[in-house]
Amino acid sequence: MLHRYRLLLGAILLCAGFAASAATLLPARDFARHPPIRNPVISPDGRHLAVSLTVDAGKSDAVRHELAIMELPSLRITARLGFAPHTLAGQMVWVGDNRLLVSRGASPARWMRRA
Repeated sequence: MLHRYRLLLGAILLCAGFAASAATLLPARDFARHPPIRNPVISPDGRHLAVSLTVDAGKSDAVRHELAIMELPSLRITARLGFAPHTLAGQMVWVGDNRLLVSRGASPARWMRRA
């Protein structure tokens, strides 16, 4: 009986070793990247979600900021608003089931260039 448990434990450890060696390592830049979706705000009726999007074209100076309205629960984007360079959505507040108030903010990259 003890022999069966040793064989089972050996098989489990062998499988775990193969799974660990097959895992791919993530590059360090994946951990330093900003999240593409920020500041989610749900509408009062729970049918829409407003989010701030960061769209990166692969270059550090080509980052665009957008505001997107998503339909819940499908997460289908129903409206999208792009901002001028170095401008992004600040605070977002739903003032009704279908109206969103958004303040305008400056991108941190804009202030870093001035220094």
